[in-house]
Amino acid sequence: MTPDRWDEVENRLHDAVQLAPADRAGFVNQIQDVEVRLEVASLLAAGVPRDSLRDVVRRAAHEITSSSLVGSALDHFQILQLIGHGGMGDVYLARDLKLGRQVAIKLLPQDFQQNAERLRFFEREARAAAALSHPNVMAVYEVGHCNGWSYIAAEYVEGDTLADRIRRGPLDARHAIPLAAQIAAALAAAHAKGIVHRDLKPPNVKIRPDGVVKVLDFGLAKLSQAASPGVEQSSASAASPTTLAGAVVGTAAYMAPEQARGMGVDKRADIWAFGVVLYEMLTGRSAFQRETIADTLAAVVGEEPDLSPLPPQLRGVIARCLSKDAQKRWQDIGDVRLILEDDQAPDAARRPLARVPWIIAAVACVVALAASIGFLRAPGKRAPQPFVRLSVDLGPEARLLNDRGRHTIAVSPDGTRIAFSCAAPGGELRICTRRLDQTGMMALPGTEGVEKIFFSPDGQWS
Repeated sequence: MTPDRWDEVENRLHDAVQLAPADRAGFVNQIQDVEVRLEVASLLAAGVPRDSLRDVVRRAAHEITSSSLVGSALDHFQILQLIGHGGMGDVYLARDLKLGRQVAIKLLPQDFQQNAERLRFFEREARAAAALSHPNVMAVYEVGHCNGWSYIAAEYVEGDTLADRIRRGPLDARHAIPLAAQIAAALAAAHAKGIVHRDLKPPNVKIRPDGVVKVLDFGLAKLSQAASPGVEQSSASAASPTTLAGAVVGTAAYMAPEQARGMGVDKRADIWAFGVVLYEMLTGRSAFQRETIADTLAAVVGEEPDLSPLPPQLRGVIARCLSKDAQKRWQDIGDVRLILEDDQAPDAARRPLARVPWIIAAVACVVALAASIGFLRAPGKRAPQPFVRLSVDLGPEARLLNDRGRHTIAVSPDGTRIAFSCAAPGGELRICTRRLDQTGMMALPGTEGVEKIFFSPDGQWS
């Protein structure tokens, strides 16, 4: 049936339920349109509660209209199947008959087609997404109108949504962090063009079978004047879906506090949502979702999430994403991305590097101390020497503490050489020496199991 006839079903059904049960059959039999009459009779016989009838009719209308599009054509696209449904339109898998590829077609719902504000909003979504060219953002190919439908043709992304993945259980950090870093990269690309997503959530993130992440649906994106100077900004109105003072747009559990209050938002709202998504990835549960929308918004504005289930190395990162005060939040998603990408570095490569600053600092302190002692003990006629600091990278084999916690490093009296403990191939400690003006070190045979390291007073042996 057409949308008009479903409207007729809804109206007739509404009239029928106002009558006494004994009078309804006679009323239905007087309906002239056979299809409408049969549908009304079927719904009445199903015993659907009166307050649910309107939703049942609209859902049935949507399912039938959606299925009727399968096999039809929109311009040079052939509709294959319905693959998604959201508040701003249905998404179909289609085939591009010109280029011979699969695409995703997003259609604006029929009852929005005559709404000029909705059409502007729909086309703005396309412009926002088309302005982005990034491996982690779904590509938009074109916008069109055909047979009364407005549509967007976009890249078809195979794989599960992040919501599907989370439903199977929380992700451990080594799987969650690479995915989160890709989401952050997509947001960074959008923010660089002045685009704020404003509806980042797990259903809007897809994970391809090869592990590549694609962020979808910039339908609630806000284009800044800098990003699209030719776009006319909407004026405030109760029906406007744009971000305006007093308008709440987005998904409650992922809204930043300022967004939940209907205030203007910027890229820091996406950083908040990113923190909520990462929290959900690692714990398997939403940070702020409650039984009702009102309770959820109250939690967003007034409650702090429990960070104890998170991996220790990510608690601080996520806590700063979820600061109620946008000024105290991360100011750029690129900073978060760098932290996550650094955390992905292989352990074997990171452990020696993590020790280097401590080794350098310890050696610098010892050398400075030795230089100071030498100056204090110098003869009175000796000219004062400048205070010297230097840094020495001893390499990953160096060990400045033995297994008893004692320091195992010494500086020669003339300040030209150092001796320290280093790991032998078998793991046991031995003494190594090195001149400060050279990069190589020399292991001293027969010094395995060293307890203490020192130089002779003349500096000739250690």
